Amino acid sequence: MTPNGFIPDENLPETELVLFCLPHAGGGTSAFHRLRSLVPSWLRLVPIGLPGREARFSEPAYTELGPLVTDLADAIRPHLPRTYAFLGHSMGALVFFELVREFRRQNLPLPCLFIVAAARAPHLVPNLEPLHHLPDLQFLTALHDRYGGIPEKVRDNRELVASVTPTLRADFQVLETYQYQQDAPLEVDLLALGGREDQAIMDPELAAWQQHITGCFSLQLLPGGHLFLTDSSSNTPKSAMHTIIDHLRPFAGN
Repeated sequence: MTPNGFIPDENLPETELVLFCLPHAGGGTSAFHRLRSLVPSWLRLVPIGLPGREARFSEPAYTELGPLVTDLADAIRPHLPRTYAFLGHSMGALVFFELVREFRRQNLPLPCLFIVAAARAPHLVPNLEPLHHLPDLQFLTALHDRYGGIPEKVRDNRELVASVTPTLRADFQVLETYQYQQDAPLEVDLLALGGREDQAIMDPELAAWQQHITGCFSLQLLPGGHLFLTDSSSNTPKSAMHTIIDHLRPFAGN
């Protein structure tokens, strides 16, 4: 474990292509377990563990994006592989966007491919009411209505509500207090993935990522809602991973 605890294995290979992954708000490394079984031998999937969940449950989650990006850059920089890519789901995409900007400021190698899933382009102001200030149960209910993924049995259990709410609230504070600062486009390729039934992120909000890069841009819509990438009840995660692998294959062995 690295000093900051983000990367489960600090001995990242120099010859393999590494895909760093960050989940949606409230998610953990387990969100990518199903995807891990689908990766080919030339690709290594490395989920990043954030505070406030799983093995880092006792640590307070970040409430601001700036300190999270700074600490994440410090954790990854000493172990940066020769060839790597980023996969960010919703909140994870925003964190990685600012991390790539930070890497550019530090003159570090940028990812060969930046993959965003279910995330609006960072310069767009969301046409949604902030939620992180709401009381616990109202907060969870509003989240479920907007994004899905919070079972009724969780919302009806006071202990579970008290357990999951602090990290979710912190993550949404990160998202809802983010202030975009204009800068030059990034010299990376970008693949944007979206769910056809996602009511929170519309197609034009995904397409708008193109203005933030100078490399190749691709957009693909898949069956499912906001959590299509981790939906255990469908084959969409498998389809998404096949798309990701097809886009990463040209960089294998580089």
